[in-house]
Amino acid sequence: MEIWDAYDENFNKVDGVTLIRDEEIPDGYYHLVSEIILRHTDGTYLMMQRDFRKHLGGKWELTAGGSALQGEDSLACVT
Repeated sequence: MEIWDAYDENFNKVDGVTLIRDEEIPDGYYHLVSEIILRHTDGTYLMMQRDFRKHLGGKWELTAGGSALQGEDSLACVT
């Protein structure tokens, strides 16, 4: 089970509220998602092809990241 911290629309963490993946998120609550673009020292970028079994399978994407687990900040989420 993936558990997330809840945030308000001003990016303030809401104490005492947790969100669970695949459960409906109540109105007014949000969860933290981080995305990065990786640029190599030679100026090229990392691109990845999505797994064909996933939503939008086979498509190419430039970003990597996802949802921050409970207790993670945006930097910890992508490292």
